[in-house]
Amino acid sequence: MLTPKQREMWRVNKYIWLSLAFVFVWLWARHEQFDPTAQTCLAWTLAAGCANLGLRSWIAFRSPAGTTGQWGWAFSIADIALIAVAVRYTGGIRSDLWLLYILLSVTETLSVSVKDELLLLALTFAGYTVSVWPIADDSAFLTRLFFLFVISAIARRLYLNAEERSRQLAVLREQLGVAEEKSRVARELHDGLGREIVNVILGLEVARRAADRKPEQVPALLEENLALLRVAMNDTRDLIFQTRPWTLEGDGGAAFAERLERYARQFADRTGLAVEVQCDMGDAALSPQTAFGLLRIVQEALNNVAKHAQATEVTIRVYRDGMVLAATVADNGVGFSKLQTLVKSGIGLPSMRERAQDLGGTLDVASQPGQGTTVILRMPSV
Repeated sequence: MLTPKQREMWRVNKYIWLSLAFVFVWLWARHEQFDPTAQTCLAWTLAAGCANLGLRSWIAFRSPAGTTGQWGWAFSIADIALIAVAVRYTGGIRSDLWLLYILLSVTETLSVSVKDELLLLALTFAGYTVSVWPIADDSAFLTRLFFLFVISAIARRLYLNAEERSRQLAVLREQLGVAEEKSRVARELHDGLGREIVNVILGLEVARRAADRKPEQVPALLEENLALLRVAMNDTRDLIFQTRPWTLEGDGGAAFAERLERYARQFADRTGLAVEVQCDMGDAALSPQTAFGLLRIVQEALNNVAKHAQATEVTIRVYRDGMVLAATVADNGVGFSKLQTLVKSGIGLPSMRERAQDLGGTLDVASQPGQGTTVILRMPSV
């Protein structure tokens, strides 16, 4: 399952692959115009370009962040050199393949620092200069260099604007999440704790009246109300546990595992379900924000089990799979066949998916009628 960053990388990469395919067709249609030496060099250059792009794509797909990491510069330099060879052997300053430098400057400089962007542009200018040397047309050469810089700058500005809008959207989503959390707490207080307190008040009124008429019933009535108060106390503790500020000290992974097991025990006591927790995150580090979001998703999944699944057993797994941190909540309940029906009935999957996206991950649901349901979260392990 691809992470959002990996999907974003693929959306760009597919156009690069399309461009490479176009270059192949372009060279094939004009191969008779080139001498045998040029044809051989171009064939090897095209093969090296395919290998370079294939290796880059493979490394990026293995990274949850969708990047080539420390190998990025090596791939960029290889791209510049390969394009220089292609331009050199297809006419130099007259070659149409110089347009590949525009593709390179746009895709390579978007998400790097200004310093790295300028360095990449300098290397691109150097590669293009070598490919057309000696320069037969100064005007065309300088014009192309100028517009390479301008197009790269515009593309970077558009990218930064989109990033800023994404950050603003994330802030608004967080504010909406806070508002929804407040609404949920208010609903829990009204429907849960408030109802239980009202029942206790009514029960005590009955006990007070019974004290005058049937005093022998008072102890039993008081016991019933004490039981209701204990339920209210447990619900209050659960609510406080779910809404208090999240802090992790020391080993974030170990602290998260401890809190997850504590919540699972409380959930089992409250619902009567058999809950098994398997937490093996290895050396994965968890920030407070990540741990908070992960626990919220597990809590929502467990709430769905209690409300909809008609299950008797639940298994929670949190584990590391390579560069991915995965979490699953599986029950042995009734399952379902039409996910959209449950979405409309308030099962809360949209909010869970939004939380997963905020963590840079994905959330999926696997279910079959009579075979239970499994919620699967996958996110980058940082």
